[in-house]
Amino acid sequence: MNMPPSLTEPHRLKLRIEDFTLLDHAGVFDAYGKVELIDGVIEVMNAEFRRHNRIKNYLTRRLQRALEDIGSRYEAFSESSLALPSHDLPQPDVIVARGGSDDRYYEVRDLAIVVEVADSTVARDLGVKCALYSAHGVPEYWVVAVASGEVHQFWDPGVDGFAARRMVPLEGELTSATMPALAIDGRGLL
Repeated sequence: MNMPPSLTEPHRLKLRIEDFTLLDHAGVFDAYGKVELIDGVIEVMNAEFRRHNRIKNYLTRRLQRALEDIGSRYEAFSESSLALPSHDLPQPDVIVARGGSDDRYYEVRDLAIVVEVADSTVARDLGVKCALYSAHGVPEYWVVAVASGEVHQFWDPGVDGFAARRMVPLEGELTSATMPALAIDGRGLL
């Protein structure tokens, strides 16, 4: 039997994805709505207001149509859990990923793009979440900044952050950096 080391001071114990999943299946989070596991800590997310929900759904539908138009094997999904071993299980607003019928969380190997719609969470999505997605090798990351009407696009991930980025106004065509054939019309999303 593995005994924990003797401690002279308290320390933080990070939950693993497996721990979080057991708690979730036991109904521990039912009263909280949307929760995520970030760096081993359970985070309760704000309720989604109508504008955020509408933007997320429009974006998901536009991405799905564009993926179908180019004959891609990827699909657009909203509110999917993304396993980033071993202490992170975020729920991005939208992902572009390979679908599947198996019963597992999405993993980086399944992904093309991760999207966060940022109304009140711009700083967090451009900070903590951006670093998290880059460190785990997410190929491309978008932050739809609602207040400024811009999309921050990041790609070429590494442990020290994404090496490439650009900001695009949501006034016309929005093209993926890593899938150049994938483009959507950003007008009317806001």
